[in-house]
Amino acid sequence: MRAEGLPLDGRTWRFLQNPDAYCEASGWRLAREPTRRQFATAAEILHRLSRGNGNPVRGVLLADDVGLGKTTVAALVAWVVAGNCGNVRVLAPNSVMQRRWAEELEAHLEPLARRSNFGLDSSRLKAGKVDRLHPGRVQVSTHQRLVGGQVNPSCDLLIIDEAHRAKGEACAFNRVLQEQGSLARAMLILTATPFSISLGEFRQLLGFIGADEAIGAVQAHAQLLDDLHRDRAGRDVIALGEKLAGTARAAIEKLSPYVIRHGVDDLPAERRHFGEVALQPWEIPVEPASEGELELLLRTDRLLRLTRRTGGERTNDPRFHVGWEHLCSEIEATEERLANAEQEAIAKRSHDAAKKQLGLCIQRPHPKMAAVARAISSRVDAHEKVLVFCHHRATALELLHQLSQELRIKPRDPSGLGERKWREIWSGLLRVPSDEGPAHSRWPSDVEQLREVFLDWLCSSGVRAQVTRWLPRVPRDAPALTELLRTTRVRHRPEDGVPTIAQAANALFESLVDSRSTSTLQLLRSISAGARFPGAMNDGDRTLGAWQPNEGTVHPLNLHTGQPDIVISLFNSPFGPDVLVTTDRLSEGIDLHRCCRLLVHYELDPSPVRTLQRNGRIRRVGSWASLTRQPIEYAYPRFDGTRDARAVEIMKVRLECFDLLLGGVPKVDVEEELDSRQSDVSRVLAVAQSQLKSANRKLTVR
Repeated sequence: MRAEGLPLDGRTWRFLQNPDAYCEASGWRLAREPTRRQFATAAEILHRLSRGNGNPVRGVLLADDVGLGKTTVAALVAWVVAGNCGNVRVLAPNSVMQRRWAEELEAHLEPLARRSNFGLDSSRLKAGKVDRLHPGRVQVSTHQRLVGGQVNPSCDLLIIDEAHRAKGEACAFNRVLQEQGSLARAMLILTATPFSISLGEFRQLLGFIGADEAIGAVQAHAQLLDDLHRDRAGRDVIALGEKLAGTARAAIEKLSPYVIRHGVDDLPAERRHFGEVALQPWEIPVEPASEGELELLLRTDRLLRLTRRTGGERTNDPRFHVGWEHLCSEIEATEERLANAEQEAIAKRSHDAAKKQLGLCIQRPHPKMAAVARAISSRVDAHEKVLVFCHHRATALELLHQLSQELRIKPRDPSGLGERKWREIWSGLLRVPSDEGPAHSRWPSDVEQLREVFLDWLCSSGVRAQVTRWLPRVPRDAPALTELLRTTRVRHRPEDGVPTIAQAANALFESLVDSRSTSTLQLLRSISAGARFPGAMNDGDRTLGAWQPNEGTVHPLNLHTGQPDIVISLFNSPFGPDVLVTTDRLSEGIDLHRCCRLLVHYELDPSPVRTLQRNGRIRRVGSWASLTRQPIEYAYPRFDGTRDARAVEIMKVRLECFDLLLGGVPKVDVEEELDSRQSDVSRVLAVAQSQLKSANRKLTVR
């Protein structure tokens, strides 16, 4: 069915032809090179959706690499449509991302007022509200509200963020989109790299935007990608390479009216704004598994086979290879099943042997955990923050405990000025509620009380000790300390643009008391009533965990289990815990790059997409790496001799060809024969490489 197109006046987005003036109007908050590409992309999307195009499309799928600013592009498109008296609905994946969308949309209001004739103001933005959507308005809501029937998708432009979460025909979000998506006149879908999505999901997304004509070519290329990674002896490598290039060209030719994609490595002019990735990964040497540790894994595998309840239970759980706690709990759980085992006597002996071997192994920390904790400690001592991802909550909890022990220090304030004097000084340096400023309009009515809560934390023994480690000398009195806080840049960094300690404290305070972050405000008010501040370091603990624990699990004080907004604000500041341990709860759509350039993949998700999404948390415009002109470093520690080492090895191979194949690589399977298969894949890609790169560039905006 031919798309109707949106009634847009092309003259209304002429400002997109002058991104440099827009950067100036934003107070140079935006960087030139990324903004130029984002503006060109927004203009292209508007052109494709516009009725004046002559051949408009119903929707566009924006599949840029993580960190390239898909939200910025979509926000510009949204405001142009609203400026043409259209109405726009944005569906974010969750409440945290809903707030991020509102912030992004609001950030463009002032520069748009200077560079366009839309007459936009904050009244046009309805964040979180689900009432009637009037012309000229932008409403931000969530996937869940669409599923719950609180949001009607009827609008001129429907923007769906992280649309690949509409997985499978049984998914409620997908079902609602299938049933009601046609109520939107046009769609802009933000999603992951095209062929990293399962074929069925990709076909559904193409159907949403009216790209049914591309499905046949996409299916043919996806099938060949699947065949590429299968081990087939005797195949003609040259012929397969040529065929792969041919199906890629055909698929991209069909996709090009509907899909736009840029890869960060294809944008050399922009790299300095994201931060360069170190040429070599951050190597963390881990002692290989000992004979005793391998014996424990083998004995546990045998025990679980003898006592498993059903035939489908895993007996070689990946968690067994990266920590002791889960393995210990599984061995203990078999005690109740011994009497029901078919070979009870053998199972009993196997249980006793596994338990004995476990007792020998747990006399020391797990080798991988100990090595990673030591490596992180050395980077923290050099004034760095470190982000650590785990795939399982049990592993994350054990690692958090190990890191807490390794990094704990006794808080010490060598100035000798005491908490009372520090509070007097910070009271004079911290912005007061009556001050004018861009954040003033977003302060809640009880900001004075919340300021006292923040001052309590800022003057606590742990934070005082942290700040004094950044000072070039020990202040002899209060005036000297005041001057040092005003003039010293955070974390021993000398570069221009790195904030001073006082500037960073004010920025963090404004972030925490932003009235749009209801979960953080609620938490701050509970702290005022006696609750604990997340990231309090009074006991010398410099770590913080953030995930939702299993029900009934006892969790430590340094694990934050609520909404992650306050954790994100703290970690994006120089203050607070130096190490954040989290699960993939924070791997998608979250900015963690403002004060961190080091990331450890302690435990991998099988999907290469997830690994790249994690990496994108710290490789973004305005990153700490770009600000300090230091490289971004990713670590993939491995426990040699185990499945963990094999998973890391296979993941690295997958990542090497991910961009070239537009994400068309399989998940990690540690059972596969990597060497022979990958050798075959490498030869095929060598044949097709130049043609694949040329084809991929057709999805970019030039």
